[in-house]
Amino acid sequence: MHAQWPFAETSGRTRVSTWPVSYTHLCIGVATIAAAIGAGGLGVFIFRGVAMASNPVILAGAIPAAVLAVAADLLLGLLERRLTPRQATRE
Repeated sequence: MHAQWPFAETSGRTRVSTWPVSYTHLCIGVATIAAAIGAGGLGVFIFRGVAMASNPVILAGAIPAAVLAVAADLLLGLLERRLTPRQATRE
């Protein structure tokens, strides 16, 4: 009997967890939008740019936020692969 994790995908005979990779973008996106309630961060540039109708100001917040999300996603994926124990296969 195997435990079923809610955020896991089965690929052939191996089980791959997708949790850290899936929600990384969501967490960084919510943190960026938190500027709407005065929390600061890169979202300040996005909201200022929208208010001023200035694409360069919007991009000054959006591009670093996107790069941060992708970099965090890649780093957490790498960390997950390094820390996941390899299982011996029976032939």
